Amino acid sequence: MTNYIAVTAHYITEQFELGSCLLECFQFTERHTAENVKSELMRVVKDWNIEGKVVDAVTDNAANIVAAVKQTGFKHVPCFARTLNLVVQDALQSLAAVLL
Repeated sequence: MTNYIAVTAHYITEQFELGSCLLECFQFTERHTAENVKSELMRVVKDWNIEGKVVDAVTDNAANIVAAVKQTGFKHVPCFARTLNLVVQDALQSLAAVLL
C-alpha cells in the first residue's frame, strides 16, 4: 500500500471564470498524524505562495485530516460526495439485513 496526498486549488479569476489545478500529488510516507498532514499542507501553501489566500479546505471526514485542516487555521468543509457515499453505503447494509 502506497499513500499519497493530492492538493488541488479551485478559484475564480479576475474575469470571474472558474479555475482548477492540481498543486501537488506526492507520496506520503510519514505517520498520518494531524501534525504531519498539517506540515505538508502548509509546505504546499508556502511553495505556491498562496498564504493568506486559502478560504476553505474540502476533505473527507477522517479525524486526522479534519484536525490537520483545523490546525492550519483554514475553514474545514466536509466533502459532500464522500459523506453522501457513506450514508448510502450504511443504508444499503441496513437494507441487506432486512432483505435477506
